[in-house]
Amino acid sequence: LNIVPDVISFNSTINAWSKSGDRNGAQRAEGVLTRLLAEYEKHGEVVPNSISFTTSMQAWAKSNESNRGSKAQDIFDKLISIYRETNDEGLQPSESCYGALISAYCAEAEENGKREAFEKAVEALVRMQREGGFIAKTSHYNLIISVPSKMRECDEVIRYDIALKARSILVEMIEVTKGSPHSAPDIYSFNNVLKAFQGYKDEKRKRESLFAVLDIFNMLCETGHCGPNDQTYIHLLKAVQESLIDESDDRAVLCEEIFRKCCESGLLTNAVLNIVGNLLPSVSLKRLEACRTASHTGPLTVYNLPTEWSENRRVGQNQRRNRKNRH
Repeated sequence: LNIVPDVISFNSTINAWSKSGDRNGAQRAEGVLTRLLAEYEKHGEVVPNSISFTTSMQAWAKSNESNRGSKAQDIFDKLISIYRETNDEGLQPSESCYGALISAYCAEAEENGKREAFEKAVEALVRMQREGGFIAKTSHYNLIISVPSKMRECDEVIRYDIALKARSILVEMIEVTKGSPHSAPDIYSFNNVLKAFQGYKDEKRKRESLFAVLDIFNMLCETGHCGPNDQTYIHLLKAVQESLIDESDDRAVLCEEIFRKCCESGLLTNAVLNIVGNLLPSVSLKRLEACRTASHTGPLTVYNLPTEWSENRRVGQNQRRNRKNRH
């Protein structure tokens, strides 16, 4: 029997390789796409669609290849070429197609610390809006602005420059939101940019990072799109820890202010307490000890401090059960 698979069969196979976890899954997924295109060019009976290309691009985005962004770009360019030749609506790049391209370049930038890959991701976002006619969603923006906080091997100068660009994109999200709520920044948007300004060794960048972090926190409080969570305060405290000299007045005052806001928000966690314990001067720690609930002794935890300080923190089911039993 000379049976040729239909496009659904091809797409299902590409998708299977994309999700296989096989180290060569991306190459095999693209190999199936190549066979599909060969059948299309030779016989014209099996017509690929944008899903065929998008799924193959997603396979590269999930791969561990150092050039995953450029690989996805090659597939995207091939799709654009065929679409322009045929004007087949089924081959028009979809929002998911652009999303796969953005994801692939972001993954490449995170892995290799490449400025070029980050810039290509931003370029893909712009093309999605200008050429594709799609509205960039929060998830698209978050892929890009989370890059500097996840970069593994990267020159500090490059990472800091990308962090500044991520902050600019966050500001753009806030502005765009006035016309499109689908692009509104969420708490992950803010926290990813806050985290991007951590871990620098250069003293000047450390100091500038602290100002950047405080500015981002103020934006978060002013926009009204979302509120801080416990991770927000951890990022703030880490910025203080990295940037200011031990036992300085500025460090103590700023730490106390951040801690106060955290407690007022009901977002105190043991992780926050651990950092605060290393930052606050002894006088402040004694005042904190005085807030201990009378029936508890031992190290300070959220369980022996006023419950309203931690009532809004997110906890798992087991933690919630343990907390109930402790009080």
